[in-house]
Amino acid sequence: MPANAEEEDALPVEGAPVEPITASKKRRNKKNKNKAAVAEEHKQEGTTTPEGEQNSPVNGAEEGEGAANKKKRNKKRGHGAKKLPTHVLPAQDNSALRCLGDWKEITTAQTSPPTVQIEKLFPKKSFPLGEIQEYTGSLNNVAAHYSPNYGDTTVLKEGDICKLDFGTQVGGRIADCAFTIAFDPKFDPLIEATKEGTRAGVNFAGIDARFSEIGEVIQEAIESYEFLERDGAEAIPIKAIENLSGHSLGKYQMHGGQGVPIVKNDEPGCMEEGQFYAVETFASTGRGYCIEEGECSHYMRTFDLDSHAASQQLRLKGARGLLHTINKYFSTLPWCRRWLDDCGATRHLLSLKSLVDNDVVVPYPPLVDIKGSYSSQSEHSIILRSTCKEVVTRGDDY
Repeated sequence: MPANAEEEDALPVEGAPVEPITASKKRRNKKNKNKAAVAEEHKQEGTTTPEGEQNSPVNGAEEGEGAANKKKRNKKRGHGAKKLPTHVLPAQDNSALRCLGDWKEITTAQTSPPTVQIEKLFPKKSFPLGEIQEYTGSLNNVAAHYSPNYGDTTVLKEGDICKLDFGTQVGGRIADCAFTIAFDPKFDPLIEATKEGTRAGVNFAGIDARFSEIGEVIQEAIESYEFLERDGAEAIPIKAIENLSGHSLGKYQMHGGQGVPIVKNDEPGCMEEGQFYAVETFASTGRGYCIEEGECSHYMRTFDLDSHAASQQLRLKGARGLLHTINKYFSTLPWCRRWLDDCGATRHLLSLKSLVDNDVVVPYPPLVDIKGSYSSQSEHSIILRSTCKEVVTRGDDY
């Protein structure tokens, strides 16, 4: 056995002529050894060779800090990582939820409930990382902006109708969506009213589409439905909720400054190319008009706020600390009080009131129609590209 790889390389191949070792060859071998020594020195210093090539270890004994760093980088990128086991999430029949499509069977590495980080599911960053936003679960006559605070004992019952409004963002670009579920078939016309209203609004939306005409189209679709409380009862006309609407979506800005009305109106302006919009519709068996009522759970930091200047003006130390927490975890996106508790800010009521009083944070209390009425909601987000209209939230279920 040769003592090392160099000696092995020096052995003649059987049947091949043996080249004599001349003085010039000795000088060439010595030069190659010197180049190898220089390369090894550069490798240990973490630099490149004179030729500009990065040196890498050739065997386990020569592995140094550079190799360890390379291994860490590869692990971070997912190269050589152990493949996650996959399993099948069975299909689910959603017919009991009324007007919601079924969920198909899918193969995934995620557990249920979720425990695997999204970075591990997509180690090569083949899927963009998103952050979920606050969701609402408004019941019955509460049309929007209700989510239980900690300690709220409200229970979803068989006779309830529930609006589920949620979203996510990737790089500040927001996808906002909503649908309505119920267990009693009497709510089907009310749910269908907003589904059809949103469908009509999305179909009509486009570059240069007038907001006044979009509202008229949506209202006509919604108010073509009627609601029966029970068999034999008088039909109740379903109304579009006139003081609620959809909205444009800015970067890291839920309400981008432009409303998308759902009733006939004289609002000037039209949709523009390259903009993002949430076509959001609400229907009610009541007055078709909502007021703010009840304990607030939804908040959002003022979008164009100078956080440093605002912090200097706050007198309460706790308010300054809470603003820091909000900037760190939520920035200008919506959040709820439960999330403050989850971030460790469990005693936040006085500080939160100070932020609201100083116009640093905007509260969004529940929006409620008259007692005894029912409401529904449907929403999709769209992008108006130069060549097409893309609905980014539509799926098989709604």
